[in-house]
Amino acid sequence: MVRIARVKSVPKEPGGHIERDYGGEEDGAAAKPEKELRMEVSTPIFQLGFKAEPAPAGEEHLRRQLIGGLACEALLGNSSPLYARLYSEGLINKNFGYGFELYPGCSLMAAGGESRDPRAVRDAVLAEGARIAREGVDEGLFRRLKKGVYGAKVRGLNSFENVCIELAQAHFAGVEYLTFPEVFDGISKADVEDCIRRWVTPERCGLAVVRPGEEA
Repeated sequence: MVRIARVKSVPKEPGGHIERDYGGEEDGAAAKPEKELRMEVSTPIFQLGFKAEPAPAGEEHLRRQLIGGLACEALLGNSSPLYARLYSEGLINKNFGYGFELYPGCSLMAAGGESRDPRAVRDAVLAEGARIAREGVDEGLFRRLKKGVYGAKVRGLNSFENVCIELAQAHFAGVEYLTFPEVFDGISKADVEDCIRRWVTPERCGLAVVRPGEEA
């Protein structure tokens, strides 16, 4: 015997709007400079982060996302001087990854992978950030990186899944994602250098390491 439950009708008018609360504003410093644990891994695994300022909604949100991506490429990318040096010294391997992450109320540059000496990687990244702050990014490298990142964005339009994700995220950030060509075109080398100068500092840096061994 099938029983049909009686459900009250849904109100015609929506209830009040509930504002999202992501907590209070934070300062620019990382909450903890270093965290280490031991687990059953064959080689040390690390994650390195640099705290950036939260991005406002609207076009500036998209602009910050694009600048952050370019800053990661200039500092940590496969074509950067730092990447070549770390790889040749055996401090990183093919599993090294990096990116710029943007969330409501926070954003960060991140890099991670396997390394025999994660602290040496952190120190090298900080030193390269300080060098870029003093000397800037090579003009030829910047032009190549900008073309490469733009090409990757355009290729991403071939993926239905990628387009859906980008459009949805942009909608909640209050921006139209398909305006990225115009926004990207207006990004200068100075914009990227300024972000690296502000973000890649010891105060904003956090390092998490998982080392081989049993946790105490």
